[in-house]
Amino acid sequence: MSSRRVVADKGCTTSFHIHFPRSRATPVLVCWTFPPGCAYHLFVAVEMSGTGGAREARALDHVGVVTDDLEAAVRLYVELLGAEVVYREELTDQGVRVAELRYGRGLLELLAPTRSDTGVARFLERRGPGMHHVAFRVQDVRSELERLRARGARLIDEVPRAGLRGRQVAFVHPESAGGVLVELVQAAEARDGG
Repeated sequence: MSSRRVVADKGCTTSFHIHFPRSRATPVLVCWTFPPGCAYHLFVAVEMSGTGGAREARALDHVGVVTDDLEAAVRLYVELLGAEVVYREELTDQGVRVAELRYGRGLLELLAPTRSDTGVARFLERRGPGMHHVAFRVQDVRSELERLRARGARLIDEVPRAGLRGRQVAFVHPESAGGVLVELVQAAEARDGG
């Protein structure tokens, strides 16, 4: 089973494909980027980590999807794919409502803006519903930001901030991550319910 999303931006086409192979316990996120006028493409495959017990650092944490109707999106993923809602939260300071869903061993984060002056609302207005970010779990977000800054990465967050479940998060600009918005998520002992 698989899920696919294609995004076109500034002439580049990026296809995000989450593949759930029957022969493996963990899903794989596959990204292809086709730059304009180029005969080559960038291919990345990342194994998504399991959700049982302690969650290891330096793994794919979740995929974020923006929607204009959180409840309709939750119903879609629950009824169509059999995903399970494991957590909900409103981050009032960020102007977003979030539903976290588990599909097998993978996590999906559905985001809906609660006001029009947020990054998520601007994304939705410009691009419509769909793939928003890929989140990577790291041992220490602050240290990872320092490492990325030293390598010349463009950071959206210069310091960590509170994200879902109060975990420390920070975002890296798509210009420094192959056209993909990247979220760094502080590793935690375990998630609620898994």
